[in-house]
Amino acid sequence: MQIKKSEIVQGTEKEFLKVFNQLSYYRNSWQVWADLISAIACSLSNVTDQTQGHYEVREKEYAQCIERLGSMETAAEILHIIAMAWKMIRSRTFSEKCI
Repeated sequence: MQIKKSEIVQGTEKEFLKVFNQLSYYRNSWQVWADLISAIACSLSNVTDQTQGHYEVREKEYAQCIERLGSMETAAEILHIIAMAWKMIRSRTFSEKCI
């Protein structure tokens, strides 16, 4: 399977804003941002802390955030863009240190 150039995520501000603005079309951007951050936080926390009670509460919060965002695919896409941006920033910082 060949990946089209348009499907490759670069981690750019333009990519982020395109997806974020789609999510913000019907909802306040602060609500969208809060749901994205909460979903990410719940995911990370549940990987590291599976304590009975805490895990279930976070899973419920995660599911509610994803439902409000519209789909897991959209949330995953924006997280992928953020991760690629971090990777780009880290490699740029590393190469600047080498100069």
